[in-house]
Amino acid sequence: MHYLVVTECRVPMALRQEFVGAVQRWEQQASAADGAPDIHAVYLDSADPSKVLIVTQFSSKRDAERFDDTGLMEAFHADLLRCAATPPDRSTYDLFYAAGPGERRVIFGQDA
Repeated sequence: MHYLVVTECRVPMALRQEFVGAVQRWEQQASAADGAPDIHAVYLDSADPSKVLIVTQFSSKRDAERFDDTGLMEAFHADLLRCAATPPDRSTYDLFYAAGPGERRVIFGQDA
């Protein structure tokens, strides 16, 4: 069931272009890798655009671990470190519960 890797850091405006380039290069490499993420998204805090939240979603923890074995996630965090004013803080989450519009469907995570 879905597994998230959430990374938070601060990227100064002066390094924003370098940061975007690092994200795009990584996404190209990641999309071709074994166990590639289903979704990779970068969010900026509207009140403080230097505050960055990066969400990388995998189909399962197993896929995330397989992807981790490629070394790409570690390389991505090393690239972030070069652009970030604060060291990237990484957390992981297993899906526990989700509900959405449309068909009345509720998901309870199987791994958590």
